[in-house]
Amino acid sequence: MFAVVQEHVPRRNARIAAWGLLYADDRVDVTTYTEGQGVRHRFDDIDRVERRFSGPASISARLVWVGEPPA
Repeated sequence: MFAVVQEHVPRRNARIAAWGLLYADDRVDVTTYTEGQGVRHRFDDIDRVERRFSGPASISARLVWVGEPPA
């Protein structure tokens, strides 16, 4: 399990943009919440998640693992 954290570089602030699960076969489910509604996204590999949640040059995304990250 992990959180997708978006960092806004000029202001030096961050927010949790989504929560995700990585499965043994490398599939990834990520859930975002907007206005009280959850939306599930499915990715074929973990590398696509950071790219999807990164925005313009001022917004970067990183994964923060709950517990130990997978090897």
